[in-house]
Amino acid sequence: MSATTTQAGAAWQWIRPGEVQRLERRRRALLAVPIVVPVSMAGAFAVLERLLGPRRGYNAGFALYWVGWCLGFPLWVLGPRRLLRLLRDGARPSAAELALLAVPVAGAAATELAPNRQAIDPKLAAVLVATAAVNAVGEELLWRGSYLDWFPDDPWRGAAWPWIGFTVWHLAPQVILPSRRGRAQFLVVAGLVGAASARVAWTTRSLRWTLLAHVLTDACGVRATLYRLGRRDADPPPPLRVNRAGTPHHHEAAGNKPPRVRSARRHRVLLPMLGLSPCRRLESSTVERKENGMSRFRTVAAGALLLFGTTFLWFMPSFLGTGTTVGGAMWSVIQLLALATVVGYAGAAWGLYKATTWWRPLAIGGSILGTLVLVLWWLAVSSLGGVTNIAANLALHAIGIAVLLLVLLVPSLGRGIDRRVAEQPRHGT
Repeated sequence: MSATTTQAGAAWQWIRPGEVQRLERRRRALLAVPIVVPVSMAGAFAVLERLLGPRRGYNAGFALYWVGWCLGFPLWVLGPRRLLRLLRDGARPSAAELALLAVPVAGAAATELAPNRQAIDPKLAAVLVATAAVNAVGEELLWRGSYLDWFPDDPWRGAAWPWIGFTVWHLAPQVILPSRRGRAQFLVVAGLVGAASARVAWTTRSLRWTLLAHVLTDACGVRATLYRLGRRDADPPPPLRVNRAGTPHHHEAAGNKPPRVRSARRHRVLLPMLGLSPCRRLESSTVERKENGMSRFRTVAAGALLLFGTTFLWFMPSFLGTGTTVGGAMWSVIQLLALATVVGYAGAAWGLYKATTWWRPLAIGGSILGTLVLVLWWLAVSSLGGVTNIAANLALHAIGIAVLLLVLLVPSLGRGIDRRVAEQPRHGT
């Protein structure tokens, strides 16, 4: 049997022709990770929060991330031997690189560990160290080691592209536990920490030193560990404003806006003077116009969501347009996931039209399934010939999923949608 060569690691290896297709699928999957992981995990955190509650959803989301992406995916892409080699071999970093790795550790100790040191007890310390070790090992294998082994001579795909994914991924857990300093500042800090680790891993060709710095940095996260254990659900509320007598405004303490008493009295006096009784006719017409506008919005939005969901039928084998019959386990999974995506979006569209409370998690679940369909279909069609409009098909659906998840997961946008969708939400059909 003839053999061919491919670069599937740090060195050229002789492999059989049948292995080329398998390695190409893994390479494409690895390049898709910086997009797929942040999107899928943001959706997973949102769904798990609704199903399990904030704290349990937070812990379950990280467990899914560690087991599935940080451990399972690198084992599939590299195998255990190549992963161990990355943790064992490599050069020693220079003094400047060691100082670069020490900066995030010092920053985390000063801003997270020192202010919360009074809350540390033996149980919290054990959970803190254990989660730090698991998270650091998993993330170094996923975001640094896998790319370093597959693209040893390509600084863009081997270091820069996974660094972008590593940075953006940190937005996903903030769906449940937002940073006290704001998402933008937290994203900048995560990017700087990831850049330091990416630089040292690339120059040393090893994960030993970046792993040590990563563990020490994560071991300073007292606040996140307190949240994991249920000891602190949120930051304390902002201080209340007080009046001149030094007592808080009761309406602000209750979270309500101050009553507009004078405005209501003025309307009750002025309307009869203008010959307009405080009539229910004006109020009812205003309510009717508002309800009609909301009904039209729900109808249009539900129709658009249903239409977008039906486009996932394009990923079925019968829509390839090659004139050949395809089969195999992967295409069976693609068909099943595509149908589940269509059903999920259809259910979400119906729930949106009926102004129910369950349409949002159903739409998020459909988006997660749709993302899996895109990745698997891309891997499957890469080995076929004659398939047209691959890039356009993927780009159209990826942009649609990204926009939909942005609207569903960003709190400010989500509140606006909720106000327009459900004036009087119904919990059923």
